[in-house]
Amino acid sequence: MKRTIAFFMSLIVLSTTVASAQKLYTKTFKVEDELPNGTGWSYWFIPTGSVADTLNVKMSCVNKGTASHTPHRHNHDEYFILLEGEAIIQLNGEDHVLHAGDGFLAPGDGAHSLRRVSEDIPIRYLMFNREAKGGVKTPFPFWKENYTADDCYAPFQDKKDFWYVSPEMTLNGLNVRNNYLKANKSRKSKADNRYLVYVIMEGSADIKTAEETVTLPAMSVCYVPAGTASSIRATKGTGPVRYLTARIH
Repeated sequence: MKRTIAFFMSLIVLSTTVASAQKLYTKTFKVEDELPNGTGWSYWFIPTGSVADTLNVKMSCVNKGTASHTPHRHNHDEYFILLEGEAIIQLNGEDHVLHAGDGFLAPGDGAHSLRRVSEDIPIRYLMFNREAKGGVKTPFPFWKENYTADDCYAPFQDKKDFWYVSPEMTLNGLNVRNNYLKANKSRKSKADNRYLVYVIMEGSADIKTAEETVTLPAMSVCYVPAGTASSIRATKGTGPVRYLTARIH
């Protein structure tokens, strides 16, 4: 796995610690670094082929027209978490309404699209793109052969830890979990052969490894290399933290 950052996105100013076998990579959202496109803008927390070469993390906003793209399919999996507005996601011809906080998995062999309900209200969403070294030649396996849109939908649950994408759904390929951490509390993650991405959604958190500690505000991402133990704690003197964890081989 690559451990260097490809600085090919010159328009983005990284607030990073360069990743290596022991180092963390972090990035905090900045409005001035949004990348305009035909339907609104996008923002890469982890660009394709960078520190996490089998996962990228992007935030997108649709505020022009209604859809970011027409129904399409590709071999890699994508996971969407709606942050703002109301959207309709289509999977294999089935529509499902998403409200803020809801999540939806688009398996690699599924034809999917995302559009906003109202032309007056923008939508903003996070996307986790599960890739593979050298490209995804065939779709990743999924837990259920004849899946439906309902199987891929995960509603937001207030003030609870819950799975957006459980290990079973993607056969332990990509897991996404919502977590809450009370003030002055911490949690540990053991080192294993998967890498870990923290996404701070609300509050401020300290993420620590044996060699370093970083403090991150809301709308920040931290990549922890495979084989590295880490812990997360609500920053001292602040309130609770809501954060996502994404694990992938």
